[in-house]
Amino acid sequence: RGTDQGVYPAGMSAEGTGIPAAGSEVSDDLYRRLVESVSVVTFALPFGHADEPFLYVSPQSESLLGLTHEEMMVGSAERVRRIHPEDRGRVLQDMTSFETTGGWDTEYRIVVPDGSVRWMEGRGEAVYSESGEPVRLYGIGIDVTARKEAERALRESEGRFSRFMEQLPGLAWIKDIDGKYIYANESALRSF
Repeated sequence: RGTDQGVYPAGMSAEGTGIPAAGSEVSDDLYRRLVESVSVVTFALPFGHADEPFLYVSPQSESLLGLTHEEMMVGSAERVRRIHPEDRGRVLQDMTSFETTGGWDTEYRIVVPDGSVRWMEGRGEAVYSESGEPVRLYGIGIDVTARKEAERALRESEGRFSRFMEQLPGLAWIKDIDGKYIYANESALRSF
């Protein structure tokens, strides 16, 4: 479990790395530069204060999601409103279970201001005070829209292929590199 001591993710420490100690001006600048150089949205949320805005949102929110920093720095109600209606209940349930599991990992859709839908993979981890109480959530949001679109296109292509092969009046089969049959249409199955 992470504690609210410094800026290093769980399991990492500046000790012995040559990285300046957490909380120093150099360390904070280095961490900010690292966070802002990746193609994900990073964020920090206060724990248990649903109506409060993010404590931090990386600038990638604008380039990845089309949301300005001001549009991201909203309270919980507005964040929830952006979740696609078909995903909202599940995401809220995942977020509720986060309070007991200490972590969050889910995929969901958001509706961005231009009306388009983006798929996000959200991951987060609770940060605890010295007394063991959760105080905030650090997390990332990864735009996985391209992957989801590729998965959908693959499913559609496989469906077209299966329909074609099943309706083909002749024999059709596929073998793997070892000569093992991995697919045979109905005509081939009846013939073998």
